Amino acid sequence: MPNAEHELDRHGNNGQSEMPRELYDPDYPEGDPEEAAKARIKNEDLVRQLTAARSEFCGIGTNKVKRRLNRIAVRDPDAMYVRKLLEIEDTNIRAKQCSKYKYKNKIYGTKEYLLKELVAFCIEHNYVHGMQETDNFSTSKVLYFELPDGTQVSFHCNDVRARPYKGTWDGLVNSTLPKLEKYIRQHYGKELDVH
Repeated sequence: MPNAEHELDRHGNNGQSEMPRELYDPDYPEGDPEEAAKARIKNEDLVRQLTAARSEFCGIGTNKVKRRLNRIAVRDPDAMYVRKLLEIEDTNIRAKQCSKYKYKNKIYGTKEYLLKELVAFCIEHNYVHGMQETDNFSTSKVLYFELPDGTQVSFHCNDVRARPYKGTWDGLVNSTLPKLEKYIRQHYGKELDVH
């Protein structure tokens, strides 16, 4: 019969969860079927958004938009700011799309790294941003970023540090891609040659 220490090592906790660590999915709350169902529906919506955006974002797809924003960013830091936000949202949704725990966590690690870079960029260029604590089941913080026109986007995270955010969440769920698309069309549509 295994001892308590063996159980602690095998499960990575004190045996409270029956789910092996390698099968745990950070996108869905353990032990609450209703909350897990809500999270799945929300994530499925995000995955549908990204799948469509790959070819339809601003009429040319996310990859072409990012490449064209790179050219504009040489002279316009706002373009780089929006491009970085789009890359983070792309990474965030790719993680939700991934079915294997170890790959999902690797992608989330990339998201955390990109968020840390973006916070430094925001400090350097004086963009409004900040952090608030959250009681989300899988993360401890929400990072908020405001586009130059005041539009808010946010990302859940764990390891990124930033100054406290003085604003409040706008209450819009799964809205980052549409907000970024609207901003890009309004401010860079002609330069990107999009309708």
